[in-house]
Amino acid sequence: MQIESASSANLRLLDAQLFKPQPVMEALDRAMEVLFPYTDFHEASFEMFLKYTDAKLTFEEEQMLKALGVKC
Repeated sequence: MQIESASSANLRLLDAQLFKPQPVMEALDRAMEVLFPYTDFHEASFEMFLKYTDAKLTFEEEQMLKALGVKC
């Protein structure tokens, strides 16, 4: 029992010292939203979307999208 109470005290101490990053995380999320259009991933995903809407995806591309959880 002594070990558990010391462990609990340590967890409370760590929790009290834990940096609560909510504003930081929100700022990073916003930065990613703003920067995403300038990435290579954005261009590649847009090209894939155009192929999808034109029904020109290869079998491999369809399988990759399905593996990523995209319904084709």
